[in-house]
Amino acid sequence: YQRLAWFWRSVLSHVDWLGVQSEKDLARFRALGYAGPAADLGNLKFDLEPPRQAPAPELLAWLQASSGPLLIAGST
Repeated sequence: YQRLAWFWRSVLSHVDWLGVQSEKDLARFRALGYAGPAADLGNLKFDLEPPRQAPAPELLAWLQASSGPLLIAGST
């Protein structure tokens, strides 16, 4: 990723918020030039029990009011 840091810096400049699995991952994004807000969410696959309720009204309102595309990325 570092060899393409110029590319990732451009891409990451359009990211409003970043959720990462660990502080180590956040440090990698910071090294690529991401300077925005972020949160260490842990391992969402193994650390969290899936919610059994509807998403928070604030989240739904934010998603409905969003005028741009929403990109959710992950891997297994």
